[in-house]
Amino acid sequence: MIIFTVIQAGKKGGLVVLQTKGRDHFVQIGRKGQEVMRKRYPGMASEWGKKVGRPRKNCL
Repeated sequence: MIIFTVIQAGKKGGLVVLQTKGRDHFVQIGRKGQEVMRKRYPGMASEWGKKVGRPRKNCL
């Protein structure tokens, strides 16, 4: 019996999906996710994009 960690299992599953469905599948689901996010949080995508990579203050 082979035991995988969660990370190893996720990687293996992702590679199998990549081989069977191809890269376009991941592109399509990424676009769908972005569309849903923009509907749920209108106007926030640009705000979140500005914060990427910036240092954040520690919250107490």
